[in-house]
Amino acid sequence: MKTMIKYAVLAIMAVAMVVLAGCGAEPEDKIVGQWIKEEVDLNGVRWIDIKKDKDNQYIISYHSFGYETKQTKNDEQPLGTFHLEFHNTLNEWKGDNKAVFNNNALRDLQSHDKEVYTYNEKQDTLVTEEKSWAKSYTYKRFTDKEELKKKIDELKTVKEDEIKNRTKEATMFEYKYDNFTYDDSVLTTNK
Repeated sequence: MKTMIKYAVLAIMAVAMVVLAGCGAEPEDKIVGQWIKEEVDLNGVRWIDIKKDKDNQYIISYHSFGYETKQTKNDEQPLGTFHLEFHNTLNEWKGDNKAVFNNNALRDLQSHDKEVYTYNEKQDTLVTEEKSWAKSYTYKRFTDKEELKKKIDELKTVKEDEIKNRTKEATMFEYKYDNFTYDDSVLTTNK
């Protein structure tokens, strides 16, 4: 009888081990989540949300933010000195694309350039492939919308520098940038 109980206990433990072994996350599930591009440039702020749909297929939801700039003031006072103001409205572009994951890389199946995101498990980052027309970018995981707001603030600085650099080499006129205003309401309306 003791032998039978030992075998029963061993059988129960073996079944429990098999069940528990199957409960861990699949390696490719490590890429599921929200990722934000580390570098902020004139192309704007980009973040992606990687999900699996009901059919266990990957979906990349793209979110790209950029400023539309409108000059609101151009006064010449005194002669040869221009006082400029700019209003910048933040816009968001969105899109969803299907993707496949294999060999530690997520491949966008629908974008025109077939973007590939390679997962670096050690650094928990996604890195895009370098192309002849685009350099490689790194995306880091993020869960806090404050991180997005920090990137938007970085974009403001990038945008202001770009506008000021347009007249940097001007020799005939002097340009004064009196004010840059921002409308970021898209962040509160698209939670």
